[in-house]
Amino acid sequence: MWYALLAVLVSVLAVSGAGIWYTHRAQADADQRWCELLTVLADRSPPPETERGQRIALEVAELRASLGC
Repeated sequence: MWYALLAVLVSVLAVSGAGIWYTHRAQADADQRWCELLTVLADRSPPPETERGQRIALEVAELRASLGC
C-alpha cells in the first residue's frame, strides 16, 4: 500500500518539477525576445531631443537593465 502512495508522491513531484522548469524556460525565451526589441529601440543614432523622447529612452534603458539585457 505504501508503494502506491510513494509512487503517487514521486509522480506529483516529477510533474510539478517539469512544470516549473518549462515555465522558467518559456519566460527566459520571452525575455530574450524583448531584449532584442529593446536593444533596437535603445540604439538610436541621433539622441532624443525632446523631453518625452528622453523619458522614453530612460524607461527603455531601465527596462533593459531589469531584464538583464
